[in-house]
Amino acid sequence: MTDINQNKNVLRLEEAITHLHRQRSQEGKLRLTQAQIAEEIFPDIAASSAAQYLSGLKRGKRMTGLEPRHIARICQITGVSADFLLGLSESITNKTQSDDL
Repeated sequence: MTDINQNKNVLRLEEAITHLHRQRSQEGKLRLTQAQIAEEIFPDIAASSAAQYLSGLKRGKRMTGLEPRHIARICQITGVSADFLLGLSESITNKTQSDDL
């Protein structure tokens, strides 16, 4: 079995954010800045701190303090599955049986 995510300490945030930008572009919406994305993911902390935290996560640093609710929020905002974000799957979104109908 092939190891999908070679660096297990890094979330696939760049790919998730790229997916978000692609979705917004297809919908005719403007791109969000990194600061706006960070504020959406971490609404309980100051905007500048949220942006720094997101930047650190993208580089594989500052994983302490990351909670399951943050993973869920990243997935909600970017439209990727948690399995994809965590490097457990190459499928960007969750495909359910109802998707096949």
